[in-house]
Amino acid sequence: MKKCILVLAVILIAGTVLGCKGNKQAERSSETPDVIVIASQQDFAVLDPFNTTATPDMNANWCIFDSLFNMDIHGNVYPLVAEKWEVSSTGLEITFHIRKGITFHDGSPLTAKDVVYSAQKMKESPFKRRVAVLFDRAEVIDDHTMKFILPQPAASFMYELAYNFAVYSEAATERLGDNFKNNPIGCGPYQIVSKEAGKGVTLKAYEKYYGGVAPIKNIEFKVIPDASTALVSLENGEIDLCQYVPAASYPLVIKNPKLELLQTKYSRVFNLILNTKAAPFKDNVALRQAIAHAIDKQFLVDVALEGYGSVAVTLVNETFIAYPSNISKHAREYNVDKAKQLMKEAGYANGAGLPTLKISTIEMFKKQSEIIQAQLKEIGINVDIEMNELSAYLAMQSGGTLQMGLMSTNQGGDASVFAQLLLEGASNNGACYNNPEVARLFTKASAELDNTKRAAIFDDLYRIVLDDMPYVSIYFPDTISCGRNDLDFAKIMDFVAYKGNLYSYK
Repeated sequence: MKKCILVLAVILIAGTVLGCKGNKQAERSSETPDVIVIASQQDFAVLDPFNTTATPDMNANWCIFDSLFNMDIHGNVYPLVAEKWEVSSTGLEITFHIRKGITFHDGSPLTAKDVVYSAQKMKESPFKRRVAVLFDRAEVIDDHTMKFILPQPAASFMYELAYNFAVYSEAATERLGDNFKNNPIGCGPYQIVSKEAGKGVTLKAYEKYYGGVAPIKNIEFKVIPDASTALVSLENGEIDLCQYVPAASYPLVIKNPKLELLQTKYSRVFNLILNTKAAPFKDNVALRQAIAHAIDKQFLVDVALEGYGSVAVTLVNETFIAYPSNISKHAREYNVDKAKQLMKEAGYANGAGLPTLKISTIEMFKKQSEIIQAQLKEIGINVDIEMNELSAYLAMQSGGTLQMGLMSTNQGGDASVFAQLLLEGASNNGACYNNPEVARLFTKASAELDNTKRAAIFDDLYRIVLDDMPYVSIYFPDTISCGRNDLDFAKIMDFVAYKGNLYSYK
């Protein structure tokens, strides 16, 4: 999943556009199923892409909505709502030409006014702060032309648009109000049929989709919380695709002639969040560092992931654009003796005087939380584990009320994306972290178009983050997709977002 590190600078400067991919209807036999059933370990909460970051929600949103363009994991760009674009010589204006004839799912026409309305919604969304700061405003030029105006050239802007932007219908969004999150209207290849709590989301192909009717007529996202149950459902043909089959069961999938297993390195990182504004972590870097040195990350990879993953040094790994390749020199290695020494420096030698701490997480990370609980006990830290529903956990994280949180996150694949976790006021900053120098370096990296130079800036930035330790980044799980062997799900993994029209049978 390594990406071409120069592609974003080239796109930003020259406005390069590659041919559209994935929008032609696949040739299928009459025996090919007209439905794909996809397992989801968590329930669906908000089908509104600017107001959620939860993976289940986004999986559905990427079928219902379209962005201006899409991007694959190598950094190549493919037109969607925008058929072409130009970048000004200063890099401060990007003009998009909107395809004519696009309609939303309610039949209303899509115009540049809707795109500008969407840009303003992005500006107002706490979930999209890292993108919103990259542009000053958006303006309508005519019915099918609009432009973004940037305060300074931004190397990550095109990537962020591909991954985060969605085109909303102004009329439908305003009309539906709070009910929009349950009955969204987009312009993507699929439209909503139903959303049922605890059951899932059902979509059907939008017959007037500008890219051609989707190869598979129906998508069902089915909530199956238990991973073992999901495996049985996959083997029985009740579901067609699952990305959370128990690691210990992968050999069963590999041996099954009706199934296929796809292993892919990925940008999702699993973190222990330490609230830097709450006791006992506030103003106590030594305590946060002690916890980092007390966690045996390789053991967690081996036990929790059955080895299907890699140890994390910090929030980013080599799959990210502008990856800080020298950051590994500053890794906080597993070292119990060092952790105990830091506990003494923190004022809690052998845990004396430290109250029992609390890790908040969700059921799917129960094993990981119990391993960390045992490892922290080795240095005198007693921990209680609090299990939450995903929506309740996310509310605590965005509200800054966690003491410690255990959660995985996938913000995207550019090294700039973790501004969402590291800038004061960002919605996903569960650590309540604030370091002006980190904020300055994010701004500096954004203005630099040379990704080699950006990587050097991110080396400095993520070294500071390692010193401050608001997040103990533990591992990057490989993405393991298990599905029917006649389902072409490899190409789904080749794209950053907006995957709806990529689902197809071979």
